[in-house]
Amino acid sequence: MQTAIRSACLFVVCLVVASVLGCATARIYSGPQLPPDQVAFLERGDLSQSLSSIDGRESGNFFLMNRALEILPGEHTIVVGYNSGSKHSTQRTTLTFTAKPGTRYILKSNAVGMRWEPTIVEKE
Repeated sequence: MQTAIRSACLFVVCLVVASVLGCATARIYSGPQLPPDQVAFLERGDLSQSLSSIDGRESGNFFLMNRALEILPGEHTIVVGYNSGSKHSTQRTTLTFTAKPGTRYILKSNAVGMRWEPTIVEKE
């Protein structure tokens, strides 16, 4: 019985940690942290999106553990995929966009027939 209670408590703790981390923002540039009006933010639109790399750098768990990425203004190239359990992308998609300072962007998932077409748009 105590093992079941410990397992349940551990599960709840893991859920709380995952939810807190899932709301965080990962700063992916080096140097001192800049004010929000001098950087841009890229948010994932939903949990089914996976980010393989940004600007040629493997992303690791950036999108898994964080809701948004804090990036420097300028041109960025990301490689993304999609997996919602029953549906998934068969290949990664490369997107390039130019980030403006003080702007938030969102990675959108668009279903076009049987195809997944991601886009990056300014968040309203």
